[in-house]
Amino acid sequence: MERIKVTVREVIAETPDTFSLVLENHPGLDGYKAGQFINVHCKVDGEETQRSYSFSTSPLIDPYPVLTIKRVPRGKVSNHLYKTRRGGDTLAISEPLGRFVLDEEALNGQILLIAGGSGITPIFGLLKEGLEQSSETQFTLVYANRNEDIIFQKALDALLQKHQSRLDIHYFLEEGNLVDTPASVHKGRTSLEFLVELLKELDMPLNDVTAYVCGPEGLMIQCLTWLEKLGLSQGKIRTEYFTSSGSILQDRALEKVTTSEVKLLNLKGKEQRLAVPQNIDILSEFLGQGYKLPHSCREAMCGSCAAKLVEGQVEMKENYALNDAKLGEGYVLLCQSTPVSDRVILEYVR
Repeated sequence: MERIKVTVREVIAETPDTFSLVLENHPGLDGYKAGQFINVHCKVDGEETQRSYSFSTSPLIDPYPVLTIKRVPRGKVSNHLYKTRRGGDTLAISEPLGRFVLDEEALNGQILLIAGGSGITPIFGLLKEGLEQSSETQFTLVYANRNEDIIFQKALDALLQKHQSRLDIHYFLEEGNLVDTPASVHKGRTSLEFLVELLKELDMPLNDVTAYVCGPEGLMIQCLTWLEKLGLSQGKIRTEYFTSSGSILQDRALEKVTTSEVKLLNLKGKEQRLAVPQNIDILSEFLGQGYKLPHSCREAMCGSCAAKLVEGQVEMKENYALNDAKLGEGYVLLCQSTPVSDRVILEYVR
């Protein structure tokens, strides 16, 4: 995917370990939606590196697009950006990616937003956009944090005071306390019992509730399990993972599998061919054979490994990066795509 160079307008400290990069408007970002993310490319210690960061803004509300980034221990890119980027600097990014966005179906009912820590970043954009788009939709935000250093707390509290009839906010704190807030404050962690009572209070059938969940993997697994137990169908639960586990590949030595001829076009002007087993994703097989292909997360989230399917068929297991337009153009994620037909041709379009 083509890289875009944007200018950093301003850097804002949100909490002791979280900061926002306010970007100048750029034609390459004109079509971004609240909840989406971009890949940020930079060179750290001489090595080309990239990471995916979400917008915390909505183009319907905010004058400039903003990336909100949490610094993590030994986080190569987050700490590099914190130390090096200032107003006036440039940033190399991808086009907007991701499907964690509001849709008309969700806005026709009630929306439950569940965030943990920096998972509030895309959720915050969705909340602002939803409140602006619909005057009827009811929103409930459940936001879990370790302590009272809550990202966007002042802005969230202001939204609550402005939209008291349509917005309800519940903060969960593992330690510390909050006193100066119009939101409900709970000590400890979220629980199944809390969600049971919360959903009982929503004056609408469960099928009319859409949940958006974003945060650390542990919180995600718990909340998704609880929501499904409560009867919310998978089609009504939208997710965005901020941390991910490694891929697990099947042991090819245990079974005989059919292989496909896979050809990659336009990779640095070269053509690459390889026989790929039909139970192994294309990216893993090429990397395992020593080919250097664009990739980053390998979890269907960043979109770095996207290529256009020119001929043949593949099966793509997961997709959090490609929007409907890209899918319609034939793009697939190589980290999630296994060959199905005997011959597959893919093209990198940069």
